[in-house]
Parts: sequence; C-alpha cells; structure tokens
Amino acid sequence: MNARMRTMAAVVLGSLIAASGIAYAHTVEYPTEISVARRPAGAVERGTVVHIYGRLTSPKHACVVNSKIQLIRVGVGVVDRTRTDERGRYSFDRKVRRTSRWRVRFPGKILNAVHPHSHTCAASSAGFRIRVV
Repeated sequence: MNARMRTMAAVVLGSLIAASGIAYAHTVEYPTEISVARRPAGAVERGTVVHIYGRLTSPKHACVVNSKIQLIRVGVGVVDRTRTDERGRYSFDRKVRRTSRWRVRFPGKILNAVHPHSHTCAASSAGFRIRVV
C-alpha cells in the first residue's frame, strides 16, 4: 500500500468514527446557585414558625429538577431535607426556639457517571441568621 492509499484509508476511517457518534472522553461540571429567604423577616419571638424558602438555579435544567436540598443549623448539622420542584423551588417550615445561624445546601448531583464521561452539578449553599427575642 503506497503513502497516498494509507492517507486516504486514514481519512475514511476517521470519518467513519466521527459519523458513528463515538464521543471523546470529557468531564463537565454545571454551576448551580441557591437562594434563600424567610418569612417573617427580622427578629422573631420564641416558638415562631419560620417559612424558609428559595430556589436552585443552573444553566442545566437537570441540575434544578428534583434535587436534594438540606437545611442545616450551624453547630448542629442537617435538621431537615426536601427536594426541589420542576422550577427549582424548595421550602421548609421550622419552629425556632433560639437565635441560630442556618444554611441551605445543595450537595451536588451526578447526572452521568459513565466513564469516561462525567457530567455533574456543582454544590452550592447559602447562609442566614434567625434572631429570637
């Protein structure tokens, strides 16, 4: 086989591989952001039920839908868990007894872990304080 035929064979083989849908190995991590708010705002009385809510956002819709969200009381740990809805919204209702710092956390999500392709959603968190008077 001469050099010209080897070159043509390589081009044809390369075209067949590209057309077959074989993808190259890659890793993708989609960014996420979590927001948090609460009602009532400001200082609350002991025993008040506080509605904690927010939204998980990402350019990748699969990162947002049905994602696990943790409610953390700083110094104590995870005190509640929920999942986001179709639009990334979540909420918790907590009766508060003392002034505390809190966090909501999305621990991340694996979308596709088939080696050598790795598609994941990055973790994100946000903090806030509830002052009890």
